[in-house]
Amino acid sequence: MAGRTVLVSNIPLGADRQQLEALFEFCGEISSIELASDESGDSQVARVVFFDTDASSTAVLLSGALIGQRAIQVSAADGAAPGPQDSAPRSSSPSHLAAEQPQTFTPVAPRRTASDAVANAVVAGYFKGEQLIKDLQRKAREMDEKHSLSQKAKDATKPAAEWAKQMDDEYRLRDKASLASFALQKAVSAGASAVSKRWAQFRGGSSSAPASSSSQEGPQDPPTKGGV
Repeated sequence: MAGRTVLVSNIPLGADRQQLEALFEFCGEISSIELASDESGDSQVARVVFFDTDASSTAVLLSGALIGQRAIQVSAADGAAPGPQDSAPRSSSPSHLAAEQPQTFTPVAPRRTASDAVANAVVAGYFKGEQLIKDLQRKAREMDEKHSLSQKAKDATKPAAEWAKQMDDEYRLRDKASLASFALQKAVSAGASAVSKRWAQFRGGSSSAPASSSSQEGPQDPPTKGGV
């Protein structure tokens, strides 16, 4: 799976899966290891899949570790989390190892620091040379510091993000309440206006009724001279 896989090349022909597992388990929980001969037939290549991306990033640090008399090369697979060393030649990796297959992962162990992984690998004798070991330890510390800073940044921004969401939710609720109140006020105002208008019409109709009756009778004709 992308982000959790590393490709390993230049593995001695006599090495087996257990030897790779003994080395890479320093980095973290391993999901699977696939081992096969490379195209030249002079060495082997492997695909190591971890349960989390931190382990795969740490595994890239182990490029140069000695298995038998060979220094293996470790690189992040396509789409995997990049590490400080990812220059292992891909041409020697069979296509069936380079291709990523969908898998389901369930992390079961806490993160192991890169410094611990490197220290364990050095003690186990996978690395030789004082300067090489110092450089490796420095890269491991830098990776751990970067991870620590990243985690602290996430922890620091999480409350702010939650607060922003809470404020947004409250604003939306207040906005909805304001709209409902405004609609209610409009309805009450419209209803009061209608009642007032009808009352005015009713009062106007009642006061004009006598005048209307009087006007229908018309003016009285004056009496004639011959009238009695």
